[in-house]
Amino acid sequence: MSKTAYFSISSRIGENTLSSEKTITDSGIMLSADATLLAADAGTLSTRTDADDGTITLETGHGIVTSDVVDLYWDGGAKYNNTIGTVSVNSVPFVGGTGDDLPDEDSVISVSKRTAITFTDSGDNVSAFMVQCDQACRFTFMAAGGEITAATFSISANQGVPWYEGMGYTNPLAGETLVKIEASTSASSDATIKIDILGDVSSED
Repeated sequence: MSKTAYFSISSRIGENTLSSEKTITDSGIMLSADATLLAADAGTLSTRTDADDGTITLETGHGIVTSDVVDLYWDGGAKYNNTIGTVSVNSVPFVGGTGDDLPDEDSVISVSKRTAITFTDSGDNVSAFMVQCDQACRFTFMAAGGEITAATFSISANQGVPWYEGMGYTNPLAGETLVKIEASTSASSDATIKIDILGDVSSED
């Protein structure tokens, strides 16, 4: 049985308004998931080895462990997909990552563990998706080679990202073999992310 997604967009700037509605129908729901994003742990960049690597000192009770993959957030910047080295109590080293150059040593910086949601399919099969989160968050569709740049989004609290065929720009997942979605929040409290994806599931029957 086919499934349908409904999109309604209304905008206003000054006295000018724009509204549109779109209905997308495909063979099924590829993914419908709610996931918890763990709150970011605030700390201090106690060692800045270079623009990408360093050590953060966190408060007692943090949940970061060796080999975690995390995103780092600070005032005016962020670095994503960092790998945690050997954690020693509250001393948390990290390497790699992409994004902004690290801030100055002793800057306040937060560590956010990335949450993975399994989603294995061809991006060409996706006809619509909608992602929303109740806290500021960043999410990215992942292929075997890592993050898909065109399908990586940062959103504010209680905001969302819709896409559907005919929206006006190319499917950001086209040509990709998807393996999962990863997300993190910069908030100091846990966040809930909701993901719904419509597409062609006929080959899965």
